[in-house]
Amino acid sequence: MLHEVVTQADIVKAIAAAFPKEASFVPLLVLVVLGIVAVYDAVTGRVPRRIITIFFLWSVGVLAWYAGWKIALIRLGLATAISLGLWLGNELYVKFADRDAFGFGDVRWSALATITYGTQHVFVSWVVGAWLALFWLAIRWITRRIGQDGEFDMTIHFVPFLFIGLLVSLLYEAYFI
Repeated sequence: MLHEVVTQADIVKAIAAAFPKEASFVPLLVLVVLGIVAVYDAVTGRVPRRIITIFFLWSVGVLAWYAGWKIALIRLGLATAISLGLWLGNELYVKFADRDAFGFGDVRWSALATITYGTQHVFVSWVVGAWLALFWLAIRWITRRIGQDGEFDMTIHFVPFLFIGLLVSLLYEAYFI
């Protein structure tokens, strides 16, 4: 059915669509994986690329199987757009600050979350995560957590904050909407 025309209504449906009832196990499993990745990032400062890639491809396949290729391709396009937007934002930051704003584990994590939960939850996770990270940075500054070189260490492993932001978004939707 790849020859069908994608309408605006299809895009709106794909943005808001949850996984079909037959595949309702996917969001919970992906949430567990995103949580494990967040803990791993908090401890090591690295986001495991293979795990994210495997679950990303698997989620696209399951979505295509149960909801149809049209919805899966639209979600894939949204995940790609978010990834490219984050990459572009980082490139602009590098141009002005001469250093990276974030590593691309954050981008991969966001792409998997977009495929599974949609753009709204990812947007909220970035907003909430950014505020939490700033709060955490302020606490570290107040307590004067000094790096190995004697300077204040401004490094933040952001995926744990993204995960907390995603949980806030999902819980808000579940209990208040």
